[in-house]
Amino acid sequence: MSFESLKMPARLSLFERLVSYLRPVPTPAPRSWEEPHMTSLATRLFRESERRLDAVGLDSPQATASEIELRGAFTHQSVLILAKPSHNITNLQIWLESIFGLDVTVVHDPAFFYEWLFRFAGLTDLVVIDRDSFTDERPAFGTFLSAAEEACDDIPVIVMSEDFAANDFAPSWQDKWDITLRAPVAQTTLWLAIKTAADMALNGKRR
Repeated sequence: MSFESLKMPARLSLFERLVSYLRPVPTPAPRSWEEPHMTSLATRLFRESERRLDAVGLDSPQATASEIELRGAFTHQSVLILAKPSHNITNLQIWLESIFGLDVTVVHDPAFFYEWLFRFAGLTDLVVIDRDSFTDERPAFGTFLSAAEEACDDIPVIVMSEDFAANDFAPSWQDKWDITLRAPVAQTTLWLAIKTAADMALNGKRR
């Protein structure tokens, strides 16, 4: 081993040490949102917000109606209502036609419910059934609901009644229908039901 290899490195001058000390530290490159390790709560909330903004919704019935039309959620633009005459049923028809631009067919006589159900099963986007119209048990409500479940496999079904304790927009596996509305139905309630039905039409029923 030579003497040259054991020589200590030359000490830096005071000026060189000062320049080295003041030299800025490189800033690390920003991380991408796509990096796999980004699983923080903030990231999950951000992605959930993006998903919700992409869903059918918005903040008014008119905006929802425009979004539904834009997305083509209701291909037939048609609603079938099976219910005896009432002031609330008349309001539902007016709101569906004037706000959401849907063609509404109302059948008032329960004796013709089966016929119209199967006739319109492939021609409508939404079926609304008034449970309180089945007062004489002809046809029996439970039997008719079984037929409606079969005929409307891909079509959202709304059942309304004064006996329901509350509205329910989350279908349950034990129900034969998709959306529960407590009568009389308010305009805001109908709006929420239409939003839910449009989501089902676009993404399929969840039950």
